[in-house]
Amino acid sequence: MAIEIKRSEQIGAILFLILSGIVYYLSGTFPEGQGQTGPGSYPRVVVTLIAVFALFQLARSLYAGESTVHEIRAPTIKRVGIVVALVVAYVITMPYLGFLVGTVAFLAVTIHYSGERNLRQIALVSVLVPIVLHYAFGAFLRVRLPENVLLPISRLLPPLPLVIGGIS
Repeated sequence: MAIEIKRSEQIGAILFLILSGIVYYLSGTFPEGQGQTGPGSYPRVVVTLIAVFALFQLARSLYAGESTVHEIRAPTIKRVGIVVALVVAYVITMPYLGFLVGTVAFLAVTIHYSGERNLRQIALVSVLVPIVLHYAFGAFLRVRLPENVLLPISRLLPPLPLVIGGIS
């Protein structure tokens, strides 16, 4: 079984424009930060750039007048569906597992599903990436990350000695 999608460049560009509009709107509901930028500033900059590139792609494909066709087969649909299900499960379980445990589990399963069989590499990446992200967002940017309900693992990590411009 295969699905044939005509005008895939135009469809993709329009979907990115819709997604950008939704994210831009939703980021306006974020709480205001201190100073000129707040939590919604970064997502708005990113989706504005995505929208500009999507408009460029749409204009280019319409100007060229070519209609691209992509054929999507059942195994591809299945793989994408499984990855989407993993992401949805990750988001749903995040409040219960916490950022560190949830991200370690998500990365381990996703990396293994993607074809990596070296358990040492899977474990290394699955543990180190969330720890680095924890320090980058939790300690450096002071963004509150969800904590495990039963075992608050992030409290076991050593504090990051951080001094910027004489302010610690």
